[in-house]
Order: sequence, then C-alpha cells, then structure tokens
Amino acid sequence: MGAASKTMYRREWFTKYICEDDSKTRSVFEDKIKYPISETPHYLVPSSFSDAERQLKFGLKEVKGRVAGANSKIEVVPPSATAVNSGSPQLVLIDEIGNIPVLTKMVNESRPTMFIFNPETKRIEYRRQLFMWGTGGEMKTDSFETEFKAALTNWRDRNFKYGIIPVFLDAFCKPGIQGDFYETEKRNAYSKQGADREATIAQFHAAYPVHIDDMFIRSVNTLVPIATCNAHLKRIWSLEESARPIYGRFEPVFDTNSPT
Repeated sequence: MGAASKTMYRREWFTKYICEDDSKTRSVFEDKIKYPISETPHYLVPSSFSDAERQLKFGLKEVKGRVAGANSKIEVVPPSATAVNSGSPQLVLIDEIGNIPVLTKMVNESRPTMFIFNPETKRIEYRRQLFMWGTGGEMKTDSFETEFKAALTNWRDRNFKYGIIPVFLDAFCKPGIQGDFYETEKRNAYSKQGADREATIAQFHAAYPVHIDDMFIRSVNTLVPIATCNAHLKRIWSLEESARPIYGRFEPVFDTNSPT
C-alpha cells in the first residue's frame, strides 16, 4: 500500500513491481496493487485514465495525445536482465528474489540508473529506490544469498555508499511466535528419524530462522550440527566489534629438509 500511495500522490512518478515470473504478474497486480487501492476511500484516489492488465495510470485524459493531472503509473512485470532500468522508475519492488535466476544481472544493470546528477550540489546522488525481499528455504537460484551477503559485508564494513541495506527478520518477528512455540517445533523436527531426518531439520531452520545462515541451508551433512554452528555464529556476531574475529587463512610452512 505504501508503494501505491507514493504513486497516487506524486506527479510524474513511476513504480515498477517485479514478481517471480510472468504467470504471477496478473494475480500480483490484482491482489497487491488494485485491491489495496480499491479499499482506499474514493475521495483519496486520483482519477485513473488507464487500467490495463498489468498497469495502472493516474491522471485526467483531456484530449487525445494530451494528459493532465498526476500522470503517474504503477506497473507489474516479470523479471529480466533489464527489467529494473527499463523506463527509469523512481521506485522498484522485487518480490521472491530467491526464485529469480537473473537477480544479480538485474541489480548490476539497475545500479547506474539509480543515480542522478544534482545541479545544485554538482554531485552524483543515489536517488531512486530499490526494495528486494524473499524467504529462506528451497530456492531456484543462489542469487538471493549472493546479493544479501554482499550487502551485509558492505554494511558491516561501514561502506554505506553501497546503497543497499540488508535487513534480516528472524522467526520471532512473526506475530505470536514465542520461545516456547519455537522450542516445540524444534523438538518435533529433531524427533524425526530415517533418511529424511536431515532434510526435515533443514526445512525447520529455513522456516524459523534465528540466524542469517538458516535461510541458505542446502546441505546439512556437517560434522557439527547446523543448529550448533548457527548458535556459535550468532554468539560471535553479538560480540563487540573490537572482539570479533576477522577472516584470514593459515600459511603453510614447508619443511625443506625432508621429503613431502
């Protein structure tokens, strides 16, 4: 609804909503665009002069070829490498990014279009907005993890000029989920036996993540249980910045006096 409001109440504003695939564009347009607007009091909704299958325009059509009023629009499109920068929208929303194979290409293509030149300050500024979101679990692509962790690394390094802020919502952000509910579901998942036990545990952690890596679990064949690994990762990142470990590697020292 926030995106719809921005579109309705601004002049010359273009909002683009990119959903998972072409088959979902119509349902997303009906459920997430038209329905919230239809529930808005009529006196707060500008006149609409175009209600296409996947596009809604606001304005007043006076005569052929001339448009007055807000002249703003919101459009729902399937993903493609140039979907974001096509038309230079001021606001872009990308849904279910874990199932979009060309996500990284879209982000790379869109970045140059997110900047504008400010004639007053004589500087390039990051002005256009890009929102991306998705859920953990089974994904069709690794792009979600690639983009999220890139943004997370830049955020932790205080490189705020990267322009994308990573936000992780854990299991307890869902309304009504408390510690006792989580522990009950965890016991149920870990009580499974047989060949599918590890897959069930992985599904549980993806559905109820408490750490970022829970969202991207693919293989649970680890020497140390996934839950233990994530608990220690959470503990490490909760340390003060000065006490946190840093990435590095061991350099081998070869004994040249004896054979390899």
